[in-house]
Amino acid sequence: MKDSKLVQTLLQLDKAERNKFKKFLISPFFNSDENLVAIYEFLEAYLPKRQEDLPDKTILWKKLFKGIPFDDTRLRKYFSDLLKLLGQFLSLDLYQSDPVTQDLSLLEVINNRKLNGLANNSLKNARLHLGTKSLQNAQTFLQGYQLERNYYEILNIDDNRKIRSNLEDINKNLDIFYLSEKLRLFCMAISVQKISAHTYVIP
Repeated sequence: MKDSKLVQTLLQLDKAERNKFKKFLISPFFNSDENLVAIYEFLEAYLPKRQEDLPDKTILWKKLFKGIPFDDTRLRKYFSDLLKLLGQFLSLDLYQSDPVTQDLSLLEVINNRKLNGLANNSLKNARLHLGTKSLQNAQTFLQGYQLERNYYEILNIDDNRKIRSNLEDINKNLDIFYLSEKLRLFCMAISVQKISAHTYVIP
């Protein structure tokens, strides 16, 4: 059991992350299977210092499913479901750590569902969060492109000729993102070619 993908992934989480994952599991919004919570709590007692003492999976089954014959296929399904939820938690945790990503998702929803009453404040927040980023890299300009593209769509500029469009801002952010990534790839190719026999053509 200690060699399972689930256990090996859990071992890479620190205590704070494991606590947050447990809260995620307990939430009925994300998980409605109490067996998965019980399995996680069983495993958690052996992490991170006692994983070598992790008992056989038959012992886990007997403790959690008293009176039910051991079913390896069913237990592996539980482990698979728990691993899937762990992946969702890690994705959500990353998403919540970046306000700009959240802003862009909201703008996309506003655009797709025509919730224009939310547009002004959402655009303002997105620009504020993007402008206060300490690191200006290619990702920043990709997010800038996505913001301006959503702004263009929300304003419905194609059907409103009186509004000056932000096409220049869309183009600027796209160019900087593209050229930054091209330069990064070119430098990576040069670096790899110096230490390997492989060659790369990056126009």
